[in-house]
Amino acid sequence: MHTIVFLLVFHIFLQTAICDDSIRTQWRDWKAKYGKTYSDDEDSRRFKTWRENLKIVKNHNDRHRKGESSYAMGMNSLAATTKAEFRAMLMPHQDPISPSSAFISYFTVNSTSSPQSVEWTSQDYVTPVKDQGQIGSCYSFSAVEAVEGQFSKLTGKLASFSEQQIVDCNQGGDGGIPFMVYSYLIGTSGLQTEADYPYQAQVETCRYDASKAVATLSSYRFVLPFTNEVALQHAVANVGPISVSVIKIFMSFQLYSSGVYYEPKCEDPNLDGEGYHAMLATGYGSDSNSQAYWMVKNSWGTGWGENGYIRMARNKDNNCGIASQATYPIMTSNQTKSSYLGADNGGDGDSGAAVLPSAILMIVSGILPLFAGCNL
Repeated sequence: MHTIVFLLVFHIFLQTAICDDSIRTQWRDWKAKYGKTYSDDEDSRRFKTWRENLKIVKNHNDRHRKGESSYAMGMNSLAATTKAEFRAMLMPHQDPISPSSAFISYFTVNSTSSPQSVEWTSQDYVTPVKDQGQIGSCYSFSAVEAVEGQFSKLTGKLASFSEQQIVDCNQGGDGGIPFMVYSYLIGTSGLQTEADYPYQAQVETCRYDASKAVATLSSYRFVLPFTNEVALQHAVANVGPISVSVIKIFMSFQLYSSGVYYEPKCEDPNLDGEGYHAMLATGYGSDSNSQAYWMVKNSWGTGWGENGYIRMARNKDNNCGIASQATYPIMTSNQTKSSYLGADNGGDGDSGAAVLPSAILMIVSGILPLFAGCNL
């Protein structure tokens, strides 16, 4: 009897040791893959968080394999980020404030001309995935990348522009609002290139050089009505990449790996989520299972999601607020440096989004503080 008990205990001990060694190996492989190095104390803390997230990923993916979830999680580059850190990297939730109808004209968008699928990354409208680092600058990436798309559309040349200029000279590194980036650019000589004003992932002294500004704006537009996915589809199809602010982000977003992301918690009006996050809608379509999605470019590097992108559920009652504040800049040929100007590919491409005069936009800017970006 004692022998049997001993063998059972030994078997459990051996199995635990083997499993722990396997997990430790995965941990080392994960750190090597993402270039993570920690002190001994931090390594222990990070490993604990990483291991907890590993359990979350495995449990979720079991549900995904059973068809209970439309997306998979993975041990991506944020897998050792704690819940508290993730929350701190997002702007806190605030109740939406609807602009007065006296300020904005609403109308129904006709989307009959919108194709079934669009992807602007294949049209040289989208620069490679960037990484904002550990500051709250997602708003700058969302807005600047929308400028990049319109610049390419106008000139036929894809250029990477400076998010650091926006961080240093506009709204800083603790979150911001994409459309206020456009307001800032309208009041300056324009946006410098990434090469002239490279990204540093921290707030520094503004060193804007107007003589090196390349892309300038005349105006910007909201995609209206707010929260309307048909309007957003029409804008993406006819305008190009669109800045979007996802107003509900939950922990599942942190560990997203692949598939069409649908978060049921976003449908619960009693749940606020962890915060906001601004990104760039680069297209839309449907997968092999006929699941409609938005193709969205993130600014967390290629180690997150589908090589830096996420497919978010489309036509699911504006899940997580994907269409709650979509905007894009207006640019004309005489507002770009001639050294960059190529063939004119047609104005701003606007069709179906309401125009807001500059004075009205400034009023709206003052009553929409909720759409601040996030800090991831």
